[in-house]
Amino acid sequence: MDITSDNQAIYDGAYDDGVASVDITSDNQEAYDEGAASVCPGDFSGDGNVNVSDLGGFLGAFGTECSTSALLGCTDSTAFNYNASANTDDGSCIAVVNGCTDSTAFNYNANANNEDGSCIAVVNGCTDPLYTEYDPLANTDDGTCITLIVNGCN
Repeated sequence: MDITSDNQAIYDGAYDDGVASVDITSDNQEAYDEGAASVCPGDFSGDGNVNVSDLGGFLGAFGTECSTSALLGCTDSTAFNYNASANTDDGSCIAVVNGCTDSTAFNYNANANNEDGSCIAVVNGCTDPLYTEYDPLANTDDGTCITLIVNGCN
């Protein structure tokens, strides 16, 4: 079978010297990428077999059955590491954990793998309201709490 750069000969029903021309890689790549085709060469309907309709009426060297190669990966579309190319789940899916992924932020979450915009900047200061140096905006104590408030004394 002659593999050419386009399928026009098949679509037009034309043959060159009795050899049909069909492209299973370049012109059909868009259909393959959009999920219209399976991983089986020549199976552009995606049903796991090469059908007459897949190749414009010409089965040629493909025959009628395909051996689909396993492409291992995470097939759960809600997972953090979803692989749209995978056709066989390998158990590697990782759940999405939303949170702050900035390690310099006050509320950094080491388990988070999806930044959710919740990061809070570190604000150093005295965080103990029992001291006169108390800063209500501080979220990280920096050791500046010095003078304890003693009620009844001026």
